[in-house]
Amino acid sequence: MKSTTRVWAVLRLLISLGLLTYVVSRAHWETIIHTLDNARVIDMLIFLALTPMSVYLCTLKWKILLDARGAYVPIGRLFGLYIIGMFYNNVFPSSIGGDVVRVTALKQHVPSMEDALGSVFIERLTGFFILTLLGIAALLT
Repeated sequence: MKSTTRVWAVLRLLISLGLLTYVVSRAHWETIIHTLDNARVIDMLIFLALTPMSVYLCTLKWKILLDARGAYVPIGRLFGLYIIGMFYNNVFPSSIGGDVVRVTALKQHVPSMEDALGSVFIERLTGFFILTLLGIAALLT
């Protein structure tokens, strides 16, 4: 591993640890513990089972969009970028910060910036469309 690559890896690790420290220090632990005390175990198990599956399906949808454009990126890399994007969306005050991070990280793996930007935009748009359909179905039932 080159020394510059090592320096960047250490820098990214330090930034990640700094962000994690910031988030943990700002958490309202009493509220979190109270919420967990009142949660049913079966609901938590369902959540823990469905969340990774949901993220994987969204990543798979994103991969299909990229493959259609001829931009073949390994699904493991896309899954990692998706998780990183979710982190940024949850930590920073906008819901598109994670998308900017995903586009920025993805542009080095795809032929053009348009492919990176378009794939993230369409992935989010289809997610919004599906969420809307689920909401309408829930209202009707």
